[in-house]
Amino acid sequence: MSYSKGQLVRLRVWFTDPENNDVRVQPTTVSIKVKDPNSSTNTYTPTLDASTTSYYYDLAVSTVGTWYYRGESTGGYQAAAEKSFTVLTSQF
Repeated sequence: MSYSKGQLVRLRVWFTDPENNDVRVQPTTVSIKVKDPNSSTNTYTPTLDASTTSYYYDLAVSTVGTWYYRGESTGGYQAAAEKSFTVLTSQF
């Protein structure tokens, strides 16, 4: 996925219970770690979207390049997954 520099990117993660037909679950604690193209890392506490049982964080991206993010959960449903996206140079 690619975005323009200066855009607000919604990072979305969700967690499922593999022992219960992959039903979405709400872990005890959820965080989203973000690594920008300069290798700076920050950790954010996402918001629960109760209508979809997913978690999101809106991130303003100001650096061109590849960004990485990792959703992590602890408690009864411990899991982690990583994704990436690219921020392109704006023509304006």
